[in-house]
Amino acid sequence: MSAGQASFFDIADARGFQDGFLKRVLSRTDPPGKVGADKVGAVKGGVSRMLLSGQAHAVAPGEGRTVNLGNVQMRVLAAGEATNRGFTLAEFSGAEGPWTVPHIHREFEESFFVLDGDFTFTVGERQVPAGPGSYILMPRGTRHDILAGTGGGRLLTLMVPGGLEEMFFELGDLPADSITDPSVRSAVSARHDSVPA
Repeated sequence: MSAGQASFFDIADARGFQDGFLKRVLSRTDPPGKVGADKVGAVKGGVSRMLLSGQAHAVAPGEGRTVNLGNVQMRVLAAGEATNRGFTLAEFSGAEGPWTVPHIHREFEESFFVLDGDFTFTVGERQVPAGPGSYILMPRGTRHDILAGTGGGRLLTLMVPGGLEEMFFELGDLPADSITDPSVRSAVSARHDSVPA
């Protein structure tokens, strides 16, 4: 950044937004009233290094950790460790049929952008059809599942905060299609924020 140019953090600090926002976010993992200035400062420093350090994170076509989940494959484009747990970005591709069991994330939001194919997202009791170019946001605490239509498809998935990819890595070490087996998924989910519902 050149001299005299303000960063996002400078503007946020000048308006008094940043520390309050970070305290609200961090309070989700810390006991109420126990988020100290040192933790807020550490997060601010980590995020500014991630976004402002000039260090690019690039993944070329065919690169990125790939996990075979049976009916679905996940390719991680930005793991939580690369973003200081700010987010995870992954591409999912697979055959037609169910890609997940109905589940809930209590501490994660997921966004899906359909790259190829036709999908039906069940959001609570509502079915949402989505084709190429469609975007779906799953708020925290919302029961959802994904069904790929004829021919399967591909999704770009943003998970906020990052880290949920670790569940998929664990599922990838199990027998094929474990992601759609409720008993297996339940056991793995006990260690991650993805509770079958």
